[in-house]
Amino acid sequence: MQIDSVFVVITTKDKRILVVKHNQDSYDRDLGQHVWGLPGGGIDNNDLDSPEIAAIREVKEETGLTVTGFKYVFDFIQRKLNKVQPGTYTQTGLRLLWCELDNIEDVVNFASDEICEVKLIDHDELKDMLDVFLLAHLRMILMFLNFVYDRRVVPTSSTPLAKPVECPKLGLLDRELLVPRG
Repeated sequence: MQIDSVFVVITTKDKRILVVKHNQDSYDRDLGQHVWGLPGGGIDNNDLDSPEIAAIREVKEETGLTVTGFKYVFDFIQRKLNKVQPGTYTQTGLRLLWCELDNIEDVVNFASDEICEVKLIDHDELKDMLDVFLLAHLRMILMFLNFVYDRRVVPTSSTPLAKPVECPKLGLLDRELLVPRG
């Protein structure tokens, strides 16, 4: 699978997750607001086709943090309806990386041309924010919590997650990640 984009889950020792709100590209017309997502983005020619190099660049641009030593979490296939050829799909390969950092409280004051807000959220805050995340990013966060921290999220509000996630490596449905362990 070709990896086109990379995203990073940055956590603190107390398991809070760093999320960002973009100025562009994250406006949800249905919600009438910008939505939250993970730091990350496309792999370009200057990254030498390396997801890790792209992750270092994207995290620096979007949070001001210089981060290395990522841990591989999984690759994820995102399928979207093809706007040029109705009835067909395009596929994008996404890679999710993870790093745990100390003392990143100051990053919440970071803003740039690209990012309007940075926030550290805990498990309970995530439950209340399910409907204000980019859908693909929310899927990655839910899978990350399930597989790395062995936690599942029980939504406290309605959630847009009705379709299965395309992740042959994991083979799980989003709704399975939204219920408590049995």
